[in-house]
Amino acid sequence: KLGTDQKTIPESFDDSMITASIKTRLLQDPYVRALNIDVDTNLGEVTLSGYVRSQEEVDRVMTIARGVSGVKSVTSLLKVRAMK
Repeated sequence: KLGTDQKTIPESFDDSMITASIKTRLLQDPYVRALNIDVDTNLGEVTLSGYVRSQEEVDRVMTIARGVSGVKSVTSLLKVRAMK
């Protein structure tokens, strides 16, 4: 176990790999402003937070996250707001 975390070392590694994979795919997508999006993973359950430009971008980010191996569920806390 890692510190007071309830996850095992392999679970923590898996979560880190999922987060990194999602962030990489978001950064590679020309329609997503990935730097405005935070990705947190806990036992394969992904939470997305931050700001996007449109509902279409929310949908795209959700689709990308769901497409990553090991993801069990995706929760969006993304907020739509106009950006410069």
